Amino acid sequence: MKAQDLGALGATAVAGTIVAFGGAPPSAAQVVIGLFIAILAGTLVVLPFRFDGVDRAVLLFLGWAMLSSIMVRPNLLASKQTLGMWAGAAVLLILTRSCAAPAREEMRAILMATATLVLLGTAASAVLVGPHYPGGLFENPNLAAAVLIAILPTTIRAASIGLRAAGMAATAGAIVLTGSRAGLAALVVVTVVLLSGRVRWIAATLAAAAGTALVWWRFATRPDALAWFRLEIWGALLRLTALHPLTGVSPGGLGDMSGVVRLATPIGCSLHARHIGGAESSFLGILVRTGAVGALLALGAVVLTVLAIRRLPNGPERRAALATVSGCFVVMLFHDYLQEPSVLWWWAVVAGSMMPRETGPGRATKPAEAALRFAVAAGIIAWMTVQPPLARLAVAPEASNEAAARRLLRLEPWDDRAARASATEALRQEIPWSWKTAGKALYWSDYATRIHAGAAAGWALRARVNARVTVDLGAYPAAVEAARRGFERTCRLEPHLPWYWNDWAAFERGLGNLEAARRLASRAVREEPNFIRAWLFLARLDLDLGRVDRARIDLQRARRARRCFRGRVLEAYERDLRWAPPWQWRQLEEAIP
Repeated sequence: MKAQDLGALGATAVAGTIVAFGGAPPSAAQVVIGLFIAILAGTLVVLPFRFDGVDRAVLLFLGWAMLSSIMVRPNLLASKQTLGMWAGAAVLLILTRSCAAPAREEMRAILMATATLVLLGTAASAVLVGPHYPGGLFENPNLAAAVLIAILPTTIRAASIGLRAAGMAATAGAIVLTGSRAGLAALVVVTVVLLSGRVRWIAATLAAAAGTALVWWRFATRPDALAWFRLEIWGALLRLTALHPLTGVSPGGLGDMSGVVRLATPIGCSLHARHIGGAESSFLGILVRTGAVGALLALGAVVLTVLAIRRLPNGPERRAALATVSGCFVVMLFHDYLQEPSVLWWWAVVAGSMMPRETGPGRATKPAEAALRFAVAAGIIAWMTVQPPLARLAVAPEASNEAAARRLLRLEPWDDRAARASATEALRQEIPWSWKTAGKALYWSDYATRIHAGAAAGWALRARVNARVTVDLGAYPAAVEAARRGFERTCRLEPHLPWYWNDWAAFERGLGNLEAARRLASRAVREEPNFIRAWLFLARLDLDLGRVDRARIDLQRARRARRCFRGRVLEAYERDLRWAPPWQWRQLEEAIP
């Protein structure tokens, strides 16, 4: 068996393994899978074949995504991991397109066996857990639908009509059971593209009718608020794209940068409890993450892919490839799979198995050159895919957060969690700080913001550390300015979260700037009208300013907010809005007649 065939089978095994883990393997398995991807990447660069237009377009998009992550750096670690996923998908796609026909049949056997596991898991979940959200191997049923919709057209290659009908019916039934609306729409499209004649329209009508009935039943028994907010999310992300039109927010920056367009979603007693963590559309996800340049490059890759499929001989292979691409496009319209390696890698292998490369063999490389290429390519991919989970696996809980931070950062210098934990540990000390304690806290909070510049929590921590310095060691101008810069950056990243405005207000009050503190606290209650701590703080500020009547109104508003939370099951965000120290209530009720 040729090296290309072995590489393609290895790529298929990797995609099948991560799907079998439900897309969430433990850290040890992530390390092994990452090493396998690194070996495949090294193998890819030494194999003697020529890239065609599709390969070059995919690699060009990947290169721009890397450049985007360098120019816009809100979260270095997340960008590195996301690029590792995308690079892994590119490696799998290119390798699987390189194998010969016999190996392609073996690849399809592996894919069908894995899809059978997903199918059985979905069916068992529907029977044992209930039909509301049966994801089977996956926690999210939309992932199961994405895996199954890509493999459904492959069933057309079964040996007999009976097997083809049984395979298609079982796979389509599992997609219907997931209840994924995008999966159901994709099922109708795949049916229309894949079949022919009267059977096509009968099957499409049945799939549409069953899907519509199931969606109606799901909405009636368990409403899905996200379905109604999707258009608002798309609008918010288009506004975010307008702020970074060319480069986007970087491959790993969406979670950090979307705070500025956080939607008002009135839920219970809160307005801004929901954070936009995904684009709810893979196409929009590409645009917002990589900007207009990345979107154009991705569009070029899509066009070249469709053209390559249309050049296949007219027959079942061509129809199956077109159906697969069409189904994947439909689910990509309504879900963001750019952070899901199980789906990306699965799609890459399925597409590669259906779309063989047309170019001939390339130039053979000398052994020394091949070894260098292998080492460089494998090293880069291992740095992206192996280093982060290996660091998490190697750093066990220790008595000292600082010791754990130093050990973790030696293994993964871009992971800010341990650095923030060390600074937070210092803030929790009730005794006044020494300069030694302050120095450590300042070092770790500064380090956290340097490696994760887009994290509002990191900048808030840096501001609180500097504020603590002004309280315990003196209001040094550098500490005061650093605290203000930290609070300003925090509120710029998350302008709709009220506690950051309230913390800034408390800092200004400590410096004697009562009017500035009141403006900041007022901004907090404008963002969340039921934020009790801010209302109590406003009452205290109005007392400090001699406005007793205004303070009485503030206290009444705090009481009204407290009544809003009574008798309800609260989310963590609402519990934070409700909580206030009992002594604040007592002091204000005694001071305000």
